[in-house]
Amino acid sequence: ATSIQPNQSTQLMQTRIQPITLAKLLQQQSMMSVALLSLGSNHKAEIYLAYARDAFAKLGQICCSLAFENPDFTATAQQPKPDYTNQCVLLTLLTPMSTATFITKMAQIEKDCLRQRDLSPKSATPSEVERSTHATISTNVPIESITVPIDSITSSAKTSPAKQVTLDIDILAIQPVQQDVWYRLIERYQFKAHEIVGIQALNLELLL
Repeated sequence: ATSIQPNQSTQLMQTRIQPITLAKLLQQQSMMSVALLSLGSNHKAEIYLAYARDAFAKLGQICCSLAFENPDFTATAQQPKPDYTNQCVLLTLLTPMSTATFITKMAQIEKDCLRQRDLSPKSATPSEVERSTHATISTNVPIESITVPIDSITSSAKTSPAKQVTLDIDILAIQPVQQDVWYRLIERYQFKAHEIVGIQALNLELLL
């Protein structure tokens, strides 16, 4: 995967921060050039995070924080859950695109990993994408273009129980084309502890 060093991201810090909901951001229909993403996986994370990074690298330059394991903060003694491996990624797009198109591409990457989302009444559905920073709609991104072994992914994810999350992609903030602003997604703020660590590793403390 193509990557840039964390200290190179400091050039993106000379901007102001604008909190915004995803719905309002989509209504603006502006083109975006940079995204700050939070990745998570609690099932074969090494495979799925690598898959995501390779997919991102096909869209542009990436700068990644270290991946590390964290306990699932929703786990309880009565309902234990597997630990997550989390990582933040700064993605600078080679070709600017609309926020809606970007969300669609993130959804396809999750779908390629056979991400099983909760279909309970409280969960977001494809029609509710404007109320969620999760990518929940699909697009025609050829799975053959990703170089991670597909057989190892499909064989494990098909038999995974619902609590196993192969890949979770959250959009924390985006930067529009030729604008000195970071749009920080209100739905994702306050950031989780592991996200703060990742943002600091990318020298993007301005977003905190």
